[in-house]
Amino acid sequence: MRSRIDALRAALSAVFFASGAAALIFETLWFHQAGLAFGNGIWASSLVLAAFMAGLSIGGAVAFRYGDGVAKPLALYAWLELGVAASGIALVYALPALGVVLAPMLSRFEDTPALLNGVRLVLALLLLLVPATAMGMTLPLVARALGARDENFGRVLGSLYGMNTLGAVAGVLLTELVLLPLVGIRTTAVCGGLTSAAAAGGALWLARRGEEPAAIGRASPGMARSAYPLLFAAFVAGFALLGLEVVWLRVLLLFLNGSSLAFATVLALVLSGIGAGGLIAAAWASRVTDADRNAGAVALAAGVLGILGYRALPWFGSHAHIGGEQGVGTILLLALPLALGTSLASGALFTLVGVRLRRVLAGESAAVGGLAVANTLGAALGPLVAGFLLLPKLGMERSLFGLLLLYGLAAPALFWRSECRSRVRWAGGGFFALALLAFPFGEMSTRYLANSLRRWASSPEDRVIGVREGSAATIAYVEHRALGKRRHLQLVTNAFSMSTTAFWVRRYAKLYVYWPLAVRPRVSSALVIGYGVGNTLRALTDSPELERIDVVDISRDIVELGERVSDGRALRDPRVRVHIEDGRWFLQAASRRWDLITGEPPPHHIAGVVNLYSREYFRLLRERLNRGGVVTYWLHAELMTGQTARGILRAFCDAFEDCSLWHGSGVDFMLVGTNGATGPVSEERFTAQWRAPAARRELVDLGIEKPEQLGALFIADAARLNELLAEDEPVVDDRPHLLRGAPRGLVEGLTEAWRDEDAAGRRFAESELSARLWPPKLGQRTLEYFAAQHVLNQLLFDKPLPGFQKDLAELHDVLSHSDLSLPVLLLLGTDPDMQRAAREVAREQPASVEARRHLSAGSIARHDFAQAEKELSALLGTPYDRTARSLLAYLTKAGWLKQPELERATAAP
Repeated sequence: MRSRIDALRAALSAVFFASGAAALIFETLWFHQAGLAFGNGIWASSLVLAAFMAGLSIGGAVAFRYGDGVAKPLALYAWLELGVAASGIALVYALPALGVVLAPMLSRFEDTPALLNGVRLVLALLLLLVPATAMGMTLPLVARALGARDENFGRVLGSLYGMNTLGAVAGVLLTELVLLPLVGIRTTAVCGGLTSAAAAGGALWLARRGEEPAAIGRASPGMARSAYPLLFAAFVAGFALLGLEVVWLRVLLLFLNGSSLAFATVLALVLSGIGAGGLIAAAWASRVTDADRNAGAVALAAGVLGILGYRALPWFGSHAHIGGEQGVGTILLLALPLALGTSLASGALFTLVGVRLRRVLAGESAAVGGLAVANTLGAALGPLVAGFLLLPKLGMERSLFGLLLLYGLAAPALFWRSECRSRVRWAGGGFFALALLAFPFGEMSTRYLANSLRRWASSPEDRVIGVREGSAATIAYVEHRALGKRRHLQLVTNAFSMSTTAFWVRRYAKLYVYWPLAVRPRVSSALVIGYGVGNTLRALTDSPELERIDVVDISRDIVELGERVSDGRALRDPRVRVHIEDGRWFLQAASRRWDLITGEPPPHHIAGVVNLYSREYFRLLRERLNRGGVVTYWLHAELMTGQTARGILRAFCDAFEDCSLWHGSGVDFMLVGTNGATGPVSEERFTAQWRAPAARRELVDLGIEKPEQLGALFIADAARLNELLAEDEPVVDDRPHLLRGAPRGLVEGLTEAWRDEDAAGRRFAESELSARLWPPKLGQRTLEYFAAQHVLNQLLFDKPLPGFQKDLAELHDVLSHSDLSLPVLLLLGTDPDMQRAAREVAREQPASVEARRHLSAGSIARHDFAQAEKELSALLGTPYDRTARSLLAYLTKAGWLKQPELERATAAP
């Protein structure tokens, strides 16, 4: 008899392992597809999670009420699994199409976010109701079937719960590492359906072998009063653990790159801990019949282990690779101390509370169903409260402390009326109190956050001027200073540098505006997708011809903090309307069209961003353009494989038949597509920006000093790109893993073919696009500037180190054949930001030695050699003496200065 029970438990554990794998495959896919239907904003994604957990809770409630009256629980379980398979696959296929229909309907609630999010919650709950409710009923039914044969309920519940959760781990990792990269979303859904069907088949086979228990009644008689403290504890435990998962991820994202692999690995670690905890509790209950009396101590242990893990994080973090491409090992090394201990204790706690409930409720389904209702309701609320209340109001550290403290509130409910020994209660309470007293308050600001930001604020003059722990991310602004003045600002979200106001970023971000304003007869309306630090928006507000400018950003915190730390002038422009929403969902909901849409989304490897690089999205962009309108889009080649870059280009060219690729600034390129743009405009119209004072100053600063240079940024048009991409697969919504990160060393190989400026010049001369959009005479003159672009590309890709560079041959070549300033500045170890700082210093007080060396480079770049001579002479006898003499001698020998200056420069000091 014992061997038969063991065999049944092993068989049902295998069935439930497959069920858990299928559940997480579907959950991963539903959340991805729900982003297309409801948006990827923090509210939308959190509400979808809440709806899913609420569905599980409904399933638990149904099982609590009726589960013990089911005559054939294994057969019903099998039908529920088949329902999960069918509805799960249907949802994966239907959600993107539903988004197209739902977004325009929901757009009417845009100005009332509370109502919009309420409608999202209701719709998500309705869509997920069938599969989530079915999933919520499965554990009570299988526990009922096994519990009828095995009188040790702790062993029953722990084995099933543990194996189901470990199956979920397999589902997460299989989806992220194998299925999505190989076969895409829809086929992965079919794999999930087959796995669920296999679980159903196993259950039906067992049912036909006579393993069904007899029904013990029509329905649960109700809830015993003694069960309420236990349900409260289960609610608190679910609330705390899912809230902690949100906070843990936020802490870890100070060091991780935010990829989908990072999220999947952390989730798998938490689930592994829960599953292992369930199995440990099962083994404990097998040996100690009243192990559940220690549930209160286990709750206290969950809190203590969480605090110890937070204290241990610095040691683990010191051995992890921070930044760049990160593998599973790095992610686990950081996540293990934070999450594993509390997850283990939580998994054991779930099992032990279930055993206590079974003692006071008549029936396995009633006990597990009631446990599931309380636990999943807490799990539904935990992330919402943690994300939208605790983190913004308390910050990461105090939120972590508060959530761990909750385990101390659950413990008294579990000790009440239990037979736990008093010494265990006192010891557990004492350890918990000591751990609370030892909580390392202040570590977050002085160590974790400081270390994360130190990678960006590396100079002694740099300083962090704003930090906000928002609902979606930890956001910081770093002010980079030079000569005592602001050089530029840098936006950091979590551990990632998202954007800066430095000139090399301003250069490509503002090109997204300067290019269409030059080639189009008129641009009256524009949409900016991704505010960032506002570079592109400022270029738009500098143009008086724009009548309406819409800005969409997924984070209110980024916009508000950016306005506070900068002058905020562009955001206050009366033509600007700011929309806090997911960019793709906003476009799906929009009824209007624009003359210009420009996008600079987060880099491709950040989790959830794939929806902003797919063929379907690019086609949506085109649909929202007025006739003749232009899309300009960021292509960030850093950390990008060749397959990824070609996949994005292929997707873009599938949407725009006149697609083209242009240089921006180093590894940051510009994609351009139009909705049937015609031309050319007059040369007067094309060059108007170079005559407008505000735009001209910035154009010169950014090294686009002549209208002819705009065309010299050309790399390839549609004819060339389609030839190069003929065999490549486009990035599509169904294949998100075509977007992959890559080591930094791949950048050079990826972009090498794009840096042949001679070939680009020949293609420009023959291009249908340039013939259609460029004034003929200006197009002819443009060909002369591809040589200058070659020099600029070398400098912008390589980014020379600060200091006086002395490649006099290259300097002489640039000064002799061009009147462009930026190449000279970069060759002499300065840039437009440093020039601005040096001029500010000189206006306020006598220029320092460091300021004078930048001013001398600026004078040489402007061909103001008389002024350069004065500034270089002032550097004689300073640490820059040798370089100043070398430059004075060169300028004299080249004929820029007179002979007496050469004699003075070469004289002994």
